[in-house]
Amino acid sequence: MKTKLSLLALIIIGLAQIACATIPVPHQINGYGFLRYNGIDVSKLNIIDGAFTIEENTELYPLEGKQLIALLDDVRHMDYYINVADGRDGGYSIAGVHDNGYFSIVVYSIEYGDGGCIEMGIYDDKGKLWDFLDLGYWYEYIGCNIDDGPESDATIRTNTTLTFNEDHTFTLIIAGEMHPINAEPTESNLMGKMTKTIHYGYKERRYFELKEIDVEYSDPEMEQFFPFDDITDLRYVPKSEVYGKLDTLNGLIVSKDVAEDLQNEEYSNANYMITHTVARWLEMNTEDIFSWLTYHHDPAKHHLLPFVEDCYKSYVADPGMIKYAVERFKSVSPKNYAIRLMQQWDKDLEQ
Repeated sequence: MKTKLSLLALIIIGLAQIACATIPVPHQINGYGFLRYNGIDVSKLNIIDGAFTIEENTELYPLEGKQLIALLDDVRHMDYYINVADGRDGGYSIAGVHDNGYFSIVVYSIEYGDGGCIEMGIYDDKGKLWDFLDLGYWYEYIGCNIDDGPESDATIRTNTTLTFNEDHTFTLIIAGEMHPINAEPTESNLMGKMTKTIHYGYKERRYFELKEIDVEYSDPEMEQFFPFDDITDLRYVPKSEVYGKLDTLNGLIVSKDVAEDLQNEEYSNANYMITHTVARWLEMNTEDIFSWLTYHHDPAKHHLLPFVEDCYKSYVADPGMIKYAVERFKSVSPKNYAIRLMQQWDKDLEQ
């Protein structure tokens, strides 16, 4: 009898071990150890478990040179800006952190003279950066000319809320209200509303996944103040999906509305938006962009190269940063192609 009970116990233990081996167990972050290793006082960080937005009294944690290099060098070439260019525009701070059970998410605030941007990285417990998001502005003021006069006579003020949900997704809500430009915003002078909701999940527990973007306008006429929004929305696509972003933007450049606007000799909204979009990607995905260009030579089908050239020549993107990044490319063909392009662009600038 004792022998049978012992065999039964062994079988039960064996089955339990198999079950434990096959059921995924969330990886618990050990107190954001990689942040502590880089001298960051985690006790002073905002722990984000639900809805979060930056207010005037929100405590941000400013980052120093070595911390920026350790956390963001892979996507923002911090080593170049700090050790070569002697600084960069915008002050980086940690706005908050979130533990999704497998990886840590760090939310960054970048303060410029005219507002602040949001960025977000997903890290493992050793501090390896797996994926990155550029999420636009925490708040923004958009001038609106609603009667074809010489100046804007209304303003759309936008505010952003980031919410981590219980189902391991998160949402970005950008809410905008239009009011007369010189009036204190009140309910009585509200002229219209816009709400953009961006839904995210995760792939393979380490990459961001853009699931859906929903936009609602209180009045259809509000849409005119957000031109070429399909270009703007590419900003919210994760770094890991760069080739899809490039393919999409390449197609949008020759779409009817964009192509017509690009022909405007006085001012082109589409040109401005594409150039600044490409400039952001040149910093975040330098090698990926030149790799894409290396294998997309046919100018009849691929239309991004003139915008990359314009970013370089007009200093919308930092040429020094691009050269610094190119020298560190791992792939030989994109590196050689980028060097040839930049040599030609430099000659053009000298003439």
